[in-house]
Amino acid sequence: MAQFPNRSRRRGRAARTPAALVAAAVCATLLAAGGTPATAAAGTRADASASSWLPPTPDQWPLVVDERTTAPRALTRGVDHYSDTLQTVGGAQRAQVLDVSLTDRDVRLGVVESHDRLTDPADEVPSSMAQRTGAVAGINGDFFEINTSGRPEGMVVRDGRLLKSPEPSRPADLWVRRDGTIGIGTETYSGTLTDRTSAASTPLTGVNAVDDLGAGALLRVTSDLGPTSVAASTAVTGHLDADGTTLTVDAVRAGVTGLPQLADDQEDLVGSGSYGDWLSAHVHAGDRITTADTLGPDSDVVQALSGGAILVKDGERAVPLQGPGDNNIDNPVTAVGVTKDGRHAIFATFDGHQAEGVAQGLTRPELAGWMTQHGAWDAILFDGGGSAQMVGRLPGQARASVLNTPSDGHERPVANGLFLYSREEAAGPATRAVVNEGAPLTALAGTSVDVPAYALDRADNPAADQVTLSVSPPGLATVHGTTLAFADRPGRGTLRVRAGHASSTVPLTVVGGVHALSVTPAQADLDNGATQELTATATASGGGPVSLPPSAVTWSVDRPGLGGVGADGTFTAAATGTGMVTVTATAGGAEATASLAVGSTTVPVDPLTDLSKWSVTSDYMNVYPRRVPSPGPHSTTNGDISLDPSTTARPGDSGSMDVHYTYPAKTGTYDLSVYLNDPAGEQIPLLNGDQAPIGLGVWVKGNADLASRPGDGLAPGIVTLNVGIWQASNQPTSFYPTGITFDGWQYVVAKLPQGLQYPLRVNYLGLVTIKPGPDLTGDVHLADLEALYSPRPPKQATYTAIPKNPSWLQFTDVSSFRPGGTTVAAFDDAHTTAATPGATGTVALTSLPGVFGALPAAARPQQVQALGDMSDNGTTGDLTNLRTLLDGLGVPYRDAVGNHEITQGADPENGDFTSVFGATHYAYDAGAARMIVTDSGHIGITASDAFQVSDVGGSQYQWLARQLTENTRKVAVVVTHTPAYDPHPRADSQFTDRWEARMYEALVQRYQRTHPGVHVLMMFGHARGFSEDLREPDGTDAPGGVPNFVVADLGTPPYATPDQGGFFHYGLFHVLPDNTVQFAVQPLLASVAVAAPSPSLAPGRKERLTATGTSVAGNDLTALQVPVQDPMSRRWTSSDPRVATVDASTGEVTGRHPGTARISVTAGGITGTATVTVTGG
Repeated sequence: MAQFPNRSRRRGRAARTPAALVAAAVCATLLAAGGTPATAAAGTRADASASSWLPPTPDQWPLVVDERTTAPRALTRGVDHYSDTLQTVGGAQRAQVLDVSLTDRDVRLGVVESHDRLTDPADEVPSSMAQRTGAVAGINGDFFEINTSGRPEGMVVRDGRLLKSPEPSRPADLWVRRDGTIGIGTETYSGTLTDRTSAASTPLTGVNAVDDLGAGALLRVTSDLGPTSVAASTAVTGHLDADGTTLTVDAVRAGVTGLPQLADDQEDLVGSGSYGDWLSAHVHAGDRITTADTLGPDSDVVQALSGGAILVKDGERAVPLQGPGDNNIDNPVTAVGVTKDGRHAIFATFDGHQAEGVAQGLTRPELAGWMTQHGAWDAILFDGGGSAQMVGRLPGQARASVLNTPSDGHERPVANGLFLYSREEAAGPATRAVVNEGAPLTALAGTSVDVPAYALDRADNPAADQVTLSVSPPGLATVHGTTLAFADRPGRGTLRVRAGHASSTVPLTVVGGVHALSVTPAQADLDNGATQELTATATASGGGPVSLPPSAVTWSVDRPGLGGVGADGTFTAAATGTGMVTVTATAGGAEATASLAVGSTTVPVDPLTDLSKWSVTSDYMNVYPRRVPSPGPHSTTNGDISLDPSTTARPGDSGSMDVHYTYPAKTGTYDLSVYLNDPAGEQIPLLNGDQAPIGLGVWVKGNADLASRPGDGLAPGIVTLNVGIWQASNQPTSFYPTGITFDGWQYVVAKLPQGLQYPLRVNYLGLVTIKPGPDLTGDVHLADLEALYSPRPPKQATYTAIPKNPSWLQFTDVSSFRPGGTTVAAFDDAHTTAATPGATGTVALTSLPGVFGALPAAARPQQVQALGDMSDNGTTGDLTNLRTLLDGLGVPYRDAVGNHEITQGADPENGDFTSVFGATHYAYDAGAARMIVTDSGHIGITASDAFQVSDVGGSQYQWLARQLTENTRKVAVVVTHTPAYDPHPRADSQFTDRWEARMYEALVQRYQRTHPGVHVLMMFGHARGFSEDLREPDGTDAPGGVPNFVVADLGTPPYATPDQGGFFHYGLFHVLPDNTVQFAVQPLLASVAVAAPSPSLAPGRKERLTATGTSVAGNDLTALQVPVQDPMSRRWTSSDPRVATVDASTGEVTGRHPGTARISVTAGGITGTATVTVTGG
């Protein structure tokens, strides 16, 4: 695949691990544990969870949580374009789609070859192909020999002419027939050469397939090939007769290794091996030769090109679920599908190699699933990676432009493409005129605005008639072409566009000022000397947009020493200095600001002077796991490394790493990578636990030879710096921050995008070059690898013990639980082991039967849901010990898989855990509530999919969506061990995959909002402590968020402070028949001490008492001292309310009449008391 330079690869999703036990054994185990069998739903197809509340999920895709499709726009009659953006639990996908009517007489398909020849090392970008051939849209085509010959690897037919014969090793072909329909399958070539002079005849093996000559071939070579080198062959050169059917031989030459450009009336016959011998023996100058070419099984071929794989055949996926090469790698991709009736084709280009929340890219099975979902009966994959591109002429445009976002960051030249044309020979009269895309126009008085306007003819092509604009009443604006100069006073009117006999109008409003102004981006981090374009947008009082030209905006900065802003909104950061700058935009009486961080602070990562930590390789390294020795050599094919103590980047350095490179003078891509022997040796963490770096900096010293080779990074012959990291998820990611085209030291920064998963690990520092050319040898020095952090202060979290919950969710104490409901007890993180019966977690767990028995009747649990990490490891002995402890509760129980139940993954849950506790994900009813429990023991739900027992081979997210869809209860409790978002400041006990965290919350929130009659809450363990938040999918707290509970410490050192939920506890959730949920946070206390600010108070006076609880403790921990306050449930009472009353929640005492009263507080069944005396006044 032509993928370089954006060559990052994500590991293919793991094949599903078979279940260790049969379902019957699972159910038997569950019943023995006192639980009820899990709900088992057969089938794992992606569409099984399809419902009205979720978008459909294509086969083999991760669950689609959201999909947004733009309205189709006609590029010409019969060709519609739209964008499709899907958010899945495995990453975002973004596609550009062409819906093509193959029966529309206006539509024609054509193949374009780069610069109209096969051999073209420079190749050609698709927009250029479209513009020079008049196409209205198109996509990239076949895989090709990138950075070498540029030739496509498969067949090419253009306008009925066979440019290159099918390649048997690439059996995926697309062809267009004379009637405009498309065939997708495998075409073959057969040919015959006949010497009419000697009557000798022999088979031809191909046309212009010169790469076959290395293994022996006999080819017809045409002017379409272009000049090229070949394996030593015998070449017959000749010229064609006027009718082009007979070749007259001019010469026969043996040992030919290069073919020149042929004229249109010339052809060669080129043979190697035994075929060359045949030519030498049977063909002579002056002979007259005829050839015959046949394609089959379908010979009705007008246009054709090959691809990488047949994705769909006869309505079924045609690629394996697991396969070699790129089959299971997320890539940007391009594909074409055809409906069964042959009337429609769908062209699709998916972006990829971008942040997980922007564009993940697809595997081949996923692309096949999308194609079948969109009606493809047959479908083919074309080249992907940076080659995946779509262009189109949008309405109002004169020529095609790039519609997708290529992963290289710009268009990549490719070998060929498949394009769409209008058969209309000349522009027709306008049938439709459009101004401002049909939307009302609001403008600021006294400004001039360029207004988009265009006209289309009956074929939806640009019309022959020119557009003219007019304004009514005329005094509102002066018209200059398509520019409107507005009067200095407000007013309302109409804007009309006319083209020939077509016209349309939109409402026009001129305002004296704007209601609101905003600046985009609202914040940005800049290197010293960098620039940032800022854009101001305005809205009117009604909320509609105001067209705001740049000349209407005034810009200013508060700290000019750190940078300045031009009249066009471009901010330029100062060359030196670090700090925060506020840029203010003013327009129409309103102002808005943007916050810019200039410069950075650095944290050392590695000085690059200890070579015992580093090795060197010529292998491609942007993979996981890597396949190089550790430790490895200091010398390899393309160079070596050494310490140069005399060359330093900065004062005080002890030297630098000398990377000596020697690249071969060949075509191709060559790596020289310096890698750490310890893959975890250098980590780049979040600064202070909450601030991600904005870049990686390293000093680089070039040389005079490199400085004499100007060009962009990754251009042929340019040595380019390559920085490779692994994210916390093990996803390899690489950056190419600069071409080394300088002499002397320069500080180079590889900017890090948002959304990476921390901590990062350094994989390698590399030098890469494409087509090195002769004499590319020398030395590059590297020194002082650093992480760069923005001066922008991280946003500090504000602790809220209990948020303002919806009315149906009530925080209270157990004495307030109303009768008639069902109570579920939840807890987590006991970390019991058979060898430590005196540990705090075991002590706490064994105390619970008595604790439960002492609760008021309404609060006594009828069900226990453990949230994981109840055992410290996943051995059978410790899991059996845990089951014995849970049996002692005397209450039906279930346990969610935690990372400790599986020994941090060393003892997967489909083994010992399943044998002891049963299913790894399950659902059951608890009164009016439906409990839906997934497995996130591998610190994420998706990461745990491979170890499931029920729904083997399926996705837990599909199962979860199905459970939510089928839920008939009015309360849904969605449970998993690992929080999507760690509620505590340390923020390290959460899903590893941060995009998955967002999608998990988004899925549940979508269910909540589409099912207003169901009350939904989420429950987690793992992040030791108690917390409740109302979470939005992005992790922020908001009143409309889904209630997220972390109930996570039954006897291990907490991750939060005692005053912020960091105490030993369990939770009680009381679900009432009216769907109200009352909950209490029950501390595990040994005693409570109450303190009064003053031993006495006068009638009418108030004072607030405080209480401190001492936690239970085993022989492994010191008891915690915990304030009795939110989020701990408690109840304050007075022994004599006539003397003194007390607020049941706050402990605020009010003196009433002289006397003495005992003020008590009860928390977790433990009571503390203080005596208060009310004096006579």
